[in-house]
Amino acid sequence: MPHAVLLDSGDRDANKGRYDILSALPERYVEITSIHINETDKSGQSLNIESIEALKKRLAETAICQPADATAATLPFTAGWIGYATYELGYRLEAKSGSLPSAQQDEALPLFFAGYYQWAIIIDHLKRTALWVYKNDIAQDTFDQIDNILGKILNTAAPAPTSATTFTLTSEFASNTTADKYLEDFDRIQSYLVAGDCYQVNYAMRYQASFTGEPIQAYRQLRESVPSGFMSFLNAGNDSHILSISPERFIQASGKRLVTEPIKGTSARHKDPEADAVSRHNLLNSAKNRAENIMIVDLLRNDMSHHCTPNSVKVTRLCDAESFANVHHLVSTITGEIQTSSTIWDVFFDAFPGGSITGAPKIRACQIIQELEPHQREIYCGSIFYASDNGEFDSSIAIRTLLCHDGTISAWAGGGIVKDSEVEDEYQECSNKIGRLLDAITPDNLGAIQTEND
Repeated sequence: MPHAVLLDSGDRDANKGRYDILSALPERYVEITSIHINETDKSGQSLNIESIEALKKRLAETAICQPADATAATLPFTAGWIGYATYELGYRLEAKSGSLPSAQQDEALPLFFAGYYQWAIIIDHLKRTALWVYKNDIAQDTFDQIDNILGKILNTAAPAPTSATTFTLTSEFASNTTADKYLEDFDRIQSYLVAGDCYQVNYAMRYQASFTGEPIQAYRQLRESVPSGFMSFLNAGNDSHILSISPERFIQASGKRLVTEPIKGTSARHKDPEADAVSRHNLLNSAKNRAENIMIVDLLRNDMSHHCTPNSVKVTRLCDAESFANVHHLVSTITGEIQTSSTIWDVFFDAFPGGSITGAPKIRACQIIQELEPHQREIYCGSIFYASDNGEFDSSIAIRTLLCHDGTISAWAGGGIVKDSEVEDEYQECSNKIGRLLDAITPDNLGAIQTEND
């Protein structure tokens, strides 16, 4: 269905994995491209929005609606905005001040998309229930379509995948960054670090392969292999689908209470429990990885302070080791309270892109990324979010995220480079992050990754 979205929780902890959210058919949607900001309704009528500030106000207007039903009031989503922001939105946001050149729009995705959804299916894994929630003034044609589909689902067995829908890679994944280029760019970043331009630069590589079939089948394989807390599948239109298996929260808000949980610092998982425990212990006690994490914590404390009440920004967890399906990570938690004069959209746009995937200081790191990386990141290192009318907001950092477009599937992996980084370790970290994902959708007769210098 048009703009179908699934915000999916594979990591069943109480904080991140209780609910799934499914919806489609937004009543209207807003888009930012490199040349315009528009709002479009279901009939195709389009209205120009004059500025980012005007867009923030437009997005915030719906958050005053509180559901009358007491059960709905406690849900993460009742009705509201769901969408995504690509990494390149950051260049558009900064271009107004002359800090960064405006990025070229990629044809696959707009820089920002948010649909206003009047209904959702909410899966509660704690209570083991499924709820259909919708606004009282939901469009009648939308209500009738969903009612009809749900009736069929309840009385029909799920169809088995056919040869026409089975997802199949038709080429090996190939990186556009050779080993030689990675070494050259690593040395260039080191020269910037020595010169004092920045403290850390997050450098990423892109991998691509061709495919046939339905992207939803690839998503099912990924969620089975690498379950995470912030998984999502989006039909983005224009023959584009977003498959995200992200473990990282960007910004969460409940009313005025604000939380961000940056990830920085990685070590590999091992099948042998003893080796796995050693890897986790070494990460937790790594001075380099802790320094990287603390740099980003300071950056995000600064980002949050612009819109939080004085003295409310606190670091409640610093450099805690968390274990995921494919890697161990260092995770920190920062909280705050949004000041009365600001909205969650002020926080989101002004903190975007997340500092954990840029480096620090952010603007100079982004300039270096744009100089060296031979590709656009698109949805990778952007964000996927929802903003419910009942005051709930949550968003991910779109790492471990793939994009299917026009028969090509793209995946990215990156890591933060600092002065005492070793090039072999950084290159291996990228392989640790991406390898499990690519293996999950790669047939046995194809290699997962191919580079020119391997």
